[in-house]
Amino acid sequence: MFLGVWDDEQNQQPLLALVRGLAEPSGQRLVRDGVLQMVLGPVGRGLGIDDPERRMALVASQMVGVVILRYLLRAEPLASMAPDELVAAYAPTLQRYLSEPLA
Repeated sequence: MFLGVWDDEQNQQPLLALVRGLAEPSGQRLVRDGVLQMVLGPVGRGLGIDDPERRMALVASQMVGVVILRYLLRAEPLASMAPDELVAAYAPTLQRYLSEPLA
């Protein structure tokens, strides 16, 4: 679903503008206080995972990395990988962040 939103041409420019805004303090606050605390934290709690803020921040770090490399920098091979291929590569790491003990 995440890649589907980003792969939609109509969504990309507005979303990339948000990513570019991360260099500004207001953009940083939006992600830190808005996305992490008000969106991902509650999602983690809703999933019933322990330490949801920490786990969801780890998940977000991977997803932001994909956005930057695939859509902003268009770095290969990520930029041209099929969504299914990308999901298969990242899913085990994301699942580990959500379910395995954290050191």
